[in-house]
Amino acid sequence: MSKISRFTIEGFRGVRELEVNGLDRVNLIIGDNECGKTSILEALQLLRAPGDVANAFRVARLRENSPDPGISLFDQFVCMFPRGRKIYNLGISATLDGHEVGCRITGKQKRVILNSAELKKSARYRDHGYARELESAGELEADSFRGELRSTFDTRSSSTTFEVNTFTHTTGAATGERVGQRINYLSPFEHYTGGAAAVIARNEGYKDICIRLLNQFDPDIIDLLVLQSPLNNRPLECVRHRTLGIIPLAMCGNGIKRALALASAVARSSDGILLIDEVEAALSKQRYDDVFPFLIRASRAFNVQLFLTVQSTEAIDALFATQRYAEQRTADDLRVVAIWKDEAQSYSHVLPGRAVVERSEAGYEA
Repeated sequence: MSKISRFTIEGFRGVRELEVNGLDRVNLIIGDNECGKTSILEALQLLRAPGDVANAFRVARLRENSPDPGISLFDQFVCMFPRGRKIYNLGISATLDGHEVGCRITGKQKRVILNSAELKKSARYRDHGYARELESAGELEADSFRGELRSTFDTRSSSTTFEVNTFTHTTGAATGERVGQRINYLSPFEHYTGGAAAVIARNEGYKDICIRLLNQFDPDIIDLLVLQSPLNNRPLECVRHRTLGIIPLAMCGNGIKRALALASAVARSSDGILLIDEVEAALSKQRYDDVFPFLIRASRAFNVQLFLTVQSTEAIDALFATQRYAEQRTADDLRVVAIWKDEAQSYSHVLPGRAVVERSEAGYEA
């Protein structure tokens, strides 16, 4: 299993400086709104391929719920850096499987002149109707970020220079490096996009386990299917229902879709790391005691390290309950990572889950 035991983040979104040590297999990230919980997960995604500019662009777009040509890649990219600085500088370093790995991005923003040959490569230029202005002027002025991405692995390092501007539509050339770490991210909205059933259906044994999970929502679900849509011949995810027959998964409730998204994400992250933002998203409180134990058991079966941001105290308590502290007195691979910040710095405090529960039961604040 890939495992991050500690990490440091500098200048990523609202996280100015943050060091976190003592991590374990299941890590609950808690804190007030706007303290940087989601930013931590996004920064960790930079370690997926720390020397690849395309991966950095992909991280910049993680908050994109749907394609929106009104938000340029340039705008999304510069928003990864703290505001109000003339020189941009962000970085993350971590101890991963005993190795020191890191990614640092530096650069400057400036105005540039783009000629017609450069602009005509951009679909965004065409989509937003700049063609007439270009025909009359022959060139356009645009915001641009020119920078360097430097990656490190123990004592080795490499760097690459790149540029992204207002009209950059894609990540540019093909990725320069294969994905180095199996690190996956699940957003609070990803269950809307589909694809979960297709991953689960490849493993019959795991599919049967997932169907038993879905039976907690609806006992009449008996199978997961991936059929071909009669409208466009694309894959169509469905469930077989005892009384309703075959129905598209899109017609099911959000709780069912979220449970499948969690199950699929664990399977995709086998022997790696899974980052889940707002783990309780779309789940009713009544389902925590069904879904969370399944998530923890599946992560053990697939050998996955978990980083979970959690919003509600009810979800935190339900995740503590998965450890069965009252029944066993020794094992504890859950850590609570409390995050808070002031104007200058972010702070963390890491405690074993058992210690938090015992302090809470004794009447002390965790």
